[in-house]
Amino acid sequence: MSAGRSSVISREVIEIFAPRFLADPGVIWLSESGNKVVKRDDDVARAVRLDIDQQRVLPDIILVDDGAPLSPLFVFVEVVASDGPITVARKEALLALVTAGGTRRSTPSS
Repeated sequence: MSAGRSSVISREVIEIFAPRFLADPGVIWLSESGNKVVKRDDDVARAVRLDIDQQRVLPDIILVDDGAPLSPLFVFVEVVASDGPITVARKEALLALVTAGGTRRSTPSS
């Protein structure tokens, strides 16, 4: 990854956030502004039935937790120093991406 704020944030999401908050974390997708595909794990994506088309509206990072009670749990992270926040329309597009593979959509408890 190139040097800069986005890379620092992405690294901390993967190295600090994921192991701390996910039981069995994996990185399916990692991109940055200048390089749309930094890391892509097609084997993990296939295992959790996630069809990644890089032409679609994807966030900077897609994490998966295969150890979550409602497995798999997908975590979409947009690094604000790059493409911008996840809008309602982008959220719906990302939810459609995971439900297309058969994952049930759940709502967080309040």
